[in-house]
Amino acid sequence: MPASLTFPSGPNFTGVLTPKMIKWRGIPPEGDRCIAANILWGTDDLNPGGAKSGVVNINVSGVSTQEFSQIAALFVDNTQSGGDVIFIFQDTQFEITVPAGSAALYPVLSTAKAFTVVALGTIAGDKTFLQILNSLPPPVALEKSVYMSSGIVTNIALVTGTSVILAAGINGTLTALQIISWKVLGGAAAGNMQVLIEDGTGKNIAVSHIAEGAAGYTGSSIILNLTGVNIRFSNGLNAVLLGAGTAFADGAVDVNLYYREP
Repeated sequence: MPASLTFPSGPNFTGVLTPKMIKWRGIPPEGDRCIAANILWGTDDLNPGGAKSGVVNINVSGVSTQEFSQIAALFVDNTQSGGDVIFIFQDTQFEITVPAGSAALYPVLSTAKAFTVVALGTIAGDKTFLQILNSLPPPVALEKSVYMSSGIVTNIALVTGTSVILAAGINGTLTALQIISWKVLGGAAAGNMQVLIEDGTGKNIAVSHIAEGAAGYTGSSIILNLTGVNIRFSNGLNAVLLGAGTAFADGAVDVNLYYREP
């Protein structure tokens, strides 16, 4: 006999429930068609004042001499964007959230032929490609790319200064970061130093700290280990060492990171 499930008690929903017409199974009289659109964030979403808004409105009514009677599905390729995008259909309040770096086919629950696209965390140069479909194709499984790039800098001396990890002009999403200190000697007194990871705009990505007594150590120590993260950065990455006390007599840090573009 299957086990029974017990749920906690709760009130009945008292909000207004209004049925809305949707057309995802409707057969378009004009036949199967699609409209392609490529949104370049930082260009197509500029407001009248020239500032990036992160919002684009799309209306397929009257955009072509060919009939396009309904929107039944969207195929969205967001693999060239480091930010999530949301597609909003006002008539049914239907929303589709497409994660950064992914692509998928989505049915649309709406009768509208206009929608709004909202970007979350995109930067100039990110792209979102979409196919607007008037019929719903069979589902297709799409694998997310696991390709990553790496940045490695070794033997950064424990003195105040900046070391380039990724060159200026590189934008991307940080997915893993490790900082290792080794052969740290405090010298005559204790040593104290802060290790910052910053992007080319001065944004702080991560921070760690080295503090050792005069004896120090001759081995290595992992002082920061980030995995499974998705942190946007712009215009490269730098390791910035800031002294906060007596200088170290010897020692260095290594930085290893993985990222994807954009």
